[in-house]
Amino acid sequence: MIQTLQDPEEIVRVSAAEALGSIGKDAVDAIPALVQALQDGVANVRSNAAEALAKLGKDAVPAQIQALQNEDSQVRANAVLALEQIGTPEALKAVEEYQSRQ
Repeated sequence: MIQTLQDPEEIVRVSAAEALGSIGKDAVDAIPALVQALQDGVANVRSNAAEALAKLGKDAVPAQIQALQNEDSQVRANAVLALEQIGTPEALKAVEEYQSRQ
């Protein structure tokens, strides 16, 4: 599934990110690939990657913090929601700092 995040077909990449999110915490090995997918040229792939990372819990906090810098506003919004949901001190501090810059 991780390899399909690199598929040339947009719908395959979108579906792969969504599926990895559905797997949840058992997909922690996919974090690096999902982080890379945050840079995809297709907004839906970036958004689904951010949502998938949100479902991976505290292991994905560094990736979500990185997503706060993404050019796509939907990815940033998903990262904020994910970090708030995860709720660790590091996650909440990142959200507070991000929101103070807006």
